[in-house]
Amino acid sequence: MSNPELTAFVDVQAASSPIETQASMAGIIGRYHAHILRRLESLKVALESTQDADVSYLQECTEQLKSIASSFESKYTAIMESSNAISTEEEERQYAEVEQRRFELSVVLKRREAALCASANVTHSPGVSNPKSKVRLPEIPLPKFEGTLEAWPTFRDAFGSMIDQHPSLSDVDKLIYLKRVVSKEAAQVIEAVETTAANYNIAWELLKSRYENKKVLVRRYLEELFAIPAAKRESFESLTNLLDGFERAIKMVEKVGVVTKGWSVLLAHMLCDRLDANTRKLWETHHRSVEVAEYTEIVQFLKQHVVVLQALPQTKEQVSTSTHTNHGRQKLKQACATLNVIAEKCVFCSQDYHSAFKCQTFRNLSVMERYNLIKAKGLCINCLAVDHRVKECASSSCRVCKLKHHTMLHRSPVESNPNPNTSVAAADGDPAQPVQSKRETGNQAVMPYP
Repeated sequence: MSNPELTAFVDVQAASSPIETQASMAGIIGRYHAHILRRLESLKVALESTQDADVSYLQECTEQLKSIASSFESKYTAIMESSNAISTEEEERQYAEVEQRRFELSVVLKRREAALCASANVTHSPGVSNPKSKVRLPEIPLPKFEGTLEAWPTFRDAFGSMIDQHPSLSDVDKLIYLKRVVSKEAAQVIEAVETTAANYNIAWELLKSRYENKKVLVRRYLEELFAIPAAKRESFESLTNLLDGFERAIKMVEKVGVVTKGWSVLLAHMLCDRLDANTRKLWETHHRSVEVAEYTEIVQFLKQHVVVLQALPQTKEQVSTSTHTNHGRQKLKQACATLNVIAEKCVFCSQDYHSAFKCQTFRNLSVMERYNLIKAKGLCINCLAVDHRVKECASSSCRVCKLKHHTMLHRSPVESNPNPNTSVAAADGDPAQPVQSKRETGNQAVMPYP
């Protein structure tokens, strides 16, 4: 209701009877009540039809809602104050209805704005050039700290960037996060600090005073530098590890605040002393000067040399060295797998497992046929196992001649050169007994296997 309408209502009230005045007031309030409800409904429809609204749009809707509520409140109060009649139950119902609609819209606006702010609350890294990108970045886990001096600089910088410098976090929230990410010794440092806003800076300073010890940090980094092993051979991997170790240790010392400009000659000597013979020869050929080499010179040379090595194919020696460990493990696994199979099946007849002495298939073979079969299957000729060779075998030797072969592989000189008058296998009898020709004497020497 405009001011002229309110003035007219007051004039009519002065010239009208109480009953007419009350009826006129009820009609004016009813019309204005309907007008306010229409405005609120229009605002609600606008919100529901705009699901991708931004924060500015929601804030403008909030201002309109406040304006509607303020206008209704002031005019309703003015009408009621200008009337001598007691407010009716209908007028109170109309007022409560408008207030309920206003409250519902206010809740919707606040929820929409909070959800929008939460989805947009992403800390953009320096490499992200478009802050409006709809690509969902992977979540960055909070750094953990257990109390080791070497890990403190990394934790300090990461926590400071993600939590300490976060504009929307209160000091209480920061302290809660800090207590959550520290453990073991570091947790004990701030364990007694109560979780209040005033104590966050105190807890952070306690950690800094305990772990920001430059002297100890530099000592640890220098120990790592001096402990870097020498390159064993001229290869991409060896030289890369050597360079990375030097560069990492020096960068960490510089990060603490130590000036390393005067260390050039010393570092060059240490690096050169750890080169393999061939690479050092190439370096001396490349330098060709009686002047003292600087650290940056040898680093530049090694980086170029590493690029060349990376482009070259690996030699047989390098491939053999790099695969030696894996090959050994694979060989052991294969041997163990074969042993498991043997435990279930006979390696000669593939029947249920039994010893070679009881295997009819193996016994029916001549001595040389047995030997050739064992060699073909890659078995130890002493114990018939698969995981080693005869030189590594710890089992007992032949029961007849005490040489390093299985008893069923024992042979005599005649069996090494068979002839028609020689029998090489016994049809039956004890397989542990040597097979001899009829002309063989008991004192003849046995023939070892190659």
